[in-house]
Amino acid sequence: MSPGYGVCDASWLPEGARYSGLRFDFGIDTLTDKPYRRPLSLIDEAGRNFKVSVSYRF
Repeated sequence: MSPGYGVCDASWLPEGARYSGLRFDFGIDTLTDKPYRRPLSLIDEAGRNFKVSVSYRF
């Protein structure tokens, strides 16, 4: 059995006609920076990983 790890994701859609179609996404993998392994893997995965994404839909 592999130990667990924390993942935190969030999205923000600004309000107002001026920002219509704009979206921000944020995420952090391995929130507590604990070492972990995927099932059947022999090596630990990378530590904490930050993700940011901005998209605009028109």
